[in-house]
Amino acid sequence: MKIVYATLTNQVTTFLKKYKEVHEIETIEIDPSKEIGIIDDKFILLLPSYEEFPFYDEVDDILLDNLENCMGIIGTGNINYDKLYMVTAKIVSKKYKLPLLYGFEFAGNDRDIKLVNQIISDLEKYGKVVPTEETEKWH
Repeated sequence: MKIVYATLTNQVTTFLKKYKEVHEIETIEIDPSKEIGIIDDKFILLLPSYEEFPFYDEVDDILLDNLENCMGIIGTGNINYDKLYMVTAKIVSKKYKLPLLYGFEFAGNDRDIKLVNQIISDLEKYGKVVPTEETEKWH
């Protein structure tokens, strides 16, 4: 499993740095100056919230080439922005009919790291997320 991600303010990068301190995973950053091409493994998209997200074209390219390997989307953002919280993840999820797996604020916390790891473990073992009280709370 891999995580393909975008970041503008480094909140997502900070989350992934903390995640990698306790869990091993390969990450691929969405960078408009680099083509990602074919991703040879299952992956999750990790997307920040922006009303005017500048990487929609890159995300579209990735999913057009790799939709069958995308297991779902995790969104981040500021819950104080109400309907804009996780807006990018929600838009991409709806457009490509991909599950919205989880969401967290800013750079996440230890609980978010634990739950994202549980989601990844479930996807690797079962091909889907096994709902628990913890993973359902964020909805």
